[in-house]
Amino acid sequence: MIQAMSHHPLPFATRLARLMSGYRNGIGISDRALARAIGVSKQTVSNWLRGGVVPQRQHFQALAGFFGVSEWWLEHGEVLLDTEWPVRVRGVAERLSSLSPNRLEILEKLLEDWSGK
Repeated sequence: MIQAMSHHPLPFATRLARLMSGYRNGIGISDRALARAIGVSKQTVSNWLRGGVVPQRQHFQALAGFFGVSEWWLEHGEVLLDTEWPVRVRGVAERLSSLSPNRLEILEKLLEDWSGK
């Protein structure tokens, strides 16, 4: 079972403004630069920041990818907690134990690539 955990999530406009101001270690990013990066107009970003409108699904995806945050958090302001984590880990471990050495090596290389190590 997955549960959302948040007492009072910040409004989307506030979350976006904080992401923009903290971008690149506090240097920040302008409305225009963000708009260009995700393929929308500067006016669209300004509207989001004023709280008048929220992004469409594809823009949530683009924003989440750009800032490296989850779409869920960006849209809802909540962090998801998975209360069945131990069960899921056990299931993954069981599947991994059935892999051939060759497939396990391929998976390890993929994980190294994804984690940047």
